[in-house]
Amino acid sequence: MNAPRRLVSTIFRPRPALAAWLVLVFIASSIPLPEGAEVDFPVRPDRILHGLAYAVLAVLAVRALRRPRDRRARAAAAVLGAVAYGALIEGWQPLIGRTAEWGDLVADAVGAVLGGLVGVAACLGHRPRNRNGQERSDHDLGGRSQAD
Repeated sequence: MNAPRRLVSTIFRPRPALAAWLVLVFIASSIPLPEGAEVDFPVRPDRILHGLAYAVLAVLAVRALRRPRDRRARAAAAVLGAVAYGALIEGWQPLIGRTAEWGDLVADAVGAVLGGLVGVAACLGHRPRNRNGQERSDHDLGGRSQAD
């Protein structure tokens, strides 16, 4: 494995990246918002940010989950986990003086579903690698095929 690729894989290991993103989303969701004028757009800009944040969350969760082996089940678990986290955040916000909104939770869910799809698509061409960076054969996997 070349040095730049090794550096990127070290920085963006799935589980620490997921944990960091969970903390970042929690902090961003806990900051009190200033009173401001309502924006008259068909889709509020904060809903787009909700969708993007939870899409990233779902992609990271798909990468971080090692089981189940079936990519669709892994994506479903990632999406459900992201939506549950969004619901917890929405439940937390009234306790700190912010408002919980159903629209935010819907935006979280839409983003999580899109992120789950992207996460599965990103995993499609991926085969597990051994410590030397070489693709593992079916023999290395104990006879189990990687076909999902």
